Amino acid sequence: MIATKRLDASTIDKVVDSSEPIDVLVTVQHCKKALRGDPEKCALVLAAREQGNFTSFIVHRSIAYGQRVGSTKWLRYQSAASTRKFVEQFDKGDFSGVKDGGLTFTFRPPRRSLSLKFLRHGRKNMKKKKKSSRRPYRLPDPKTLEGVRNRFGYH
Repeated sequence: MIATKRLDASTIDKVVDSSEPIDVLVTVQHCKKALRGDPEKCALVLAAREQGNFTSFIVHRSIAYGQRVGSTKWLRYQSAASTRKFVEQFDKGDFSGVKDGGLTFTFRPPRRSLSLKFLRHGRKNMKKKKKSSRRPYRLPDPKTLEGVRNRFGYH
């Protein structure tokens, strides 16, 4: 099960998209200290706090949130498929994929379609449907087709 946690609205000042990627190195020690299924104490969170100067870090399925030391802003990152697979395996109790050197995970700034700017403003434009360029179907005038064979027989 993926570790998830809702952000408490009282502690959030502002959520912004990150501008640069971060690399997080997860070692066997992080996996041993971490708790399975706990979003605040999983191996990725412990490693991110240690290496990235984060006070809080939360990993969801496709998005991760981090709060830097001394900042009230939450930074939004996009997590890769490998991160999602690692969290699923870790929550099941399997961290055999972590070797002595550790595993490095990269959290990138969200792509355009997942950015906050697009999610807040871009969807309004997507909801408007374009007018169809096809002509609407019109029933033929029975007076002009009188005596002409069609699929229903003669008119």
